[in-house]
This record gives sequence, structure tokens and C-alpha cells, in this order.
Amino acid sequence: MDNTTISKMIHCMHGSINKIYCMCYWGRDDGRVRNLGKTPNNVHLNIKNVLTPFNYKNDNTFLGFNMDVLCQKNPVRKYEAYGVLWGKDIEFIDLNLVRHLCRRGVKFYATSQTPVTIDGVTNLGILPKRKWYQLLSDCKFVLGSGHPKSGPTILEALYYKTALIGPKAQFPHDTHNANTHFIDGLSSDEVFNIIQKVKFEPNSKVDELCSSDSFNKRIDAIFDL
Repeated sequence: MDNTTISKMIHCMHGSINKIYCMCYWGRDDGRVRNLGKTPNNVHLNIKNVLTPFNYKNDNTFLGFNMDVLCQKNPVRKYEAYGVLWGKDIEFIDLNLVRHLCRRGVKFYATSQTPVTIDGVTNLGILPKRKWYQLLSDCKFVLGSGHPKSGPTILEALYYKTALIGPKAQFPHDTHNANTHFIDGLSSDEVFNIIQKVKFEPNSKVDELCSSDSFNKRIDAIFDL
């Protein structure tokens, strides 16, 4: 249930509150759990019943996504193996870094609302989900500049075996693996060197985040199935 319907359900329910779960992207602490409401017996939702898309290493419970259900298989390539600029708004993109990389021959696709007017960048605008998944499947890497933090793009890219490059704080801790490359404190030339060498490396951390088997095991554990 979401934070609107859950408070109504808690207020009027007669069964066990432990059978109510709140899905919250950023998670909730004790104070924000109490804001959801309480039963007539002054009982609040258990903080463990707050389910999150990433493992934030807090008192909530990591659920994640079933990526096989959300994403589609793309057997035929439609886009070039360029980089993708991460961010639907142009203010989330480090334009100076992109200019430098393009001058050195790197090519990008941009999916921002405002076009990126830099030679070497192909502007696609906001894509529907099917085309966005096709792009992530075909591209070589995704370049972030710090925002947005977290976001489904991380899991979508890893699902399609596409490397991620960006500041460390942009990636929740449980997504740190051999395919998330951090650029904090690096010069533009050093970022270029990462791009030149980048390739996807299968590993157990990606399997844990993206496989249906891992998701189903979490479902079984959370709901005691």
C-alpha cells in the first residue's frame, strides 16, 4: 500500500497490522513510520514492514524489483554503442565534461527534455519505456553527473549488462560492483580513460540485484511463504 491508503487502512482495520506493508522508495525511520498512523490500540506499523527498492542498510526491508518482469529482451540492436547521458533534465548533466569527452571522440545519446547542443551528442528526447530499454541494451555505458541519486536506471542498466560511470554518491551501496565506476576527484582525461577501457563484467552482486531467483527468495522471506 502507499502512504495515502495505508493510513486509512491502519485507522479502520481490525486484523493484524503486521500484514500491512508500505513500499517507500527512500525508506522510513521511526518518526516517518509513525506518521502513517496508528490503530485504535495505539500500535504503529513495524519499521521492518517498510519495503525499499535498494538495500539502504537501515531498519527497513530490502525488496528490490523483479527485473525480468519490468524489462524486455532486445535481441536486435537498433542504436549505436555510444554512451548515454543520465538525466531527464539538462541541469543534471555535466556539460563541461561532456564537451571534453566529445572533443576526444566519445559519442553520446541524450534523453533530456532540453537538447544538449554539443557536437557528438545525439538528442533523442524523453523516450517511451520500450525505446529506453532498447537504448540501455544497445549502449556501451551510462554516464552520470551526481543527480538523480539512485533511480531505476541503475538496475535497468545492470540488467542489460551496461556499465555505469558517475560520482559514488549517485549509487546506493548495494549497487557498488565491478560495473559501477566512480569518477569523484578525477580529471576529464581520467574519465576518458575509464570510458576507453570500460566493459561489463558479470558478477554475483549484479545477479543478486537483477535475477528473478533472488527477487523470489526475498519475496518468500519477507512474506514467510
